Formats: sequence, structure tokens, C-alpha cells
Amino acid sequence: MRIIKLSAKGRLEIKNVKDDLRVLQNEVGGYIEQHTLAEDMAILCDEDATLKNRSRNPFITSLYGDLVLVGIKDNKWCSIPLMWAKKLAAMIRGKRKQRGNNVDSERGGEG
Repeated sequence: MRIIKLSAKGRLEIKNVKDDLRVLQNEVGGYIEQHTLAEDMAILCDEDATLKNRSRNPFITSLYGDLVLVGIKDNKWCSIPLMWAKKLAAMIRGKRKQRGNNVDSERGGEG
């Protein structure tokens, strides 16, 4: 499953992970809370991030801790298409550069 991870430390990664709830919980650091962006995309975060005193996410400053962007198909989480992942990553990087911040890496493949 292809995801975009936006870490609270300012790192952006396109990565492939196993399509498994526990794996996604590990990526966000706790129980998952979903914020739907569109019919076919959502942001996942740790529902207890503020209780755990996680830092504000530098990419989406209304949320705390590590975030994961996933696709949605038939009301289930799925891979973000590679083309979307690359375009979203470029958009996010562009906004960060405008604010004078650095975004680290992109990795992952076709999966």
C-alpha cells in the first residue's frame, strides 16, 4: 500500500507499507483518527496525539504528530496512485520551500 507520511519532524516520505491496521497505527504512533480530504483521499493521525504531547505537524498545522495520507476506494483505505503521490509531494515541498523549510526525502516504488 503506497502512502505519503508527513512526520512531525518535517520529513516527507512516499513509501510502501503492508495493508494492515497495525502497520498504519505504527506509522501514526497510535489509534487512528481519519480526516477525509476528498471522496478518494484521507489523512490518518493518532487520535490521542495532543494527549501524548506530540508536536504540531509542520505540514498540516491543525494536526499533531505523524500523519499518513492514504487513498480511499469502496470505503476502505488503499494506495495513493503513484502520480498523485508525486504531485502531492511536489505541492507540499513547494509550499514548504516558500516558507523557507526543507523537506527531506522521497522513497518508494510502484507497489
